[in-house]
Amino acid sequence: IDWTGLERAHRDLVTIIQSDSDGNAAVAQQFLATHPAIEWPETILVREVRQMRYEMLPPMTRDGRIDWSSLRDERSFLVKAIQLDPSASSEALARRFLEEFTALNWLEIVLVEEAGRIAEDILPRMRHDGRIDWTGLERAHRDLVTIIQSDSDGNAAVAQQFLATHPAIEWPETILVREVRQMRYEMLPPMTRDGRIDWSSLRDERSFLVKAIQLDPSASSEALARRFLEEFTALNWLEIVLVEEAGRIAEDILP
Repeated sequence: IDWTGLERAHRDLVTIIQSDSDGNAAVAQQFLATHPAIEWPETILVREVRQMRYEMLPPMTRDGRIDWSSLRDERSFLVKAIQLDPSASSEALARRFLEEFTALNWLEIVLVEEAGRIAEDILPRMRHDGRIDWTGLERAHRDLVTIIQSDSDGNAAVAQQFLATHPAIEWPETILVREVRQMRYEMLPPMTRDGRIDWSSLRDERSFLVKAIQLDPSASSEALARRFLEEFTALNWLEIVLVEEAGRIAEDILP
């Protein structure tokens, strides 16, 4: 079909194709219902829709995925959109993408499928409770625990530091910040209301710390905390809490 002078009708047909997955005939019927002024032969229109669908497909790989090799900026945009909003549906991501990249007539149904696949590729496996599933990522988990224990600059800073050391996986920062917050909470020992460690069920641990202070009264709170952490590995102690507590205990027992 020569669409010269029929640009609006052409745009309407493109819109129907992009938002509909019910086949060429259904798209043609929907178009005919919205454009009754012209008597379009349906057989010609169905053939045109088929051709337009084909033209609107981005380059594809043999396994039916979008071939991003010449579309790196487009893929990068989609990856960032997923990372910024990991809970967004594939449809919402595709719509966001289509608003940004208008140069190509992207076929939305193909893009929705691809967005879902990319999300699966870059999101870590998640447990039912929304936490990261660290199975198979034990080393990454240990590294994150280490950063949490030694850093007091907030969850976002810890997440950024982790991302800098683990570039192999494209972790969405929003998920990671949430995970760090939860891990920090789990790593806290039992606490009293005034914000001190509750030693009532941890008498051996407190006794060890007291002895360490008595043996080396000039040791810094950081050195005492490190000594303690080497001895008591059963709990993931949060070092920043332990340093503060060591300082308080030292004040209590030193003349």
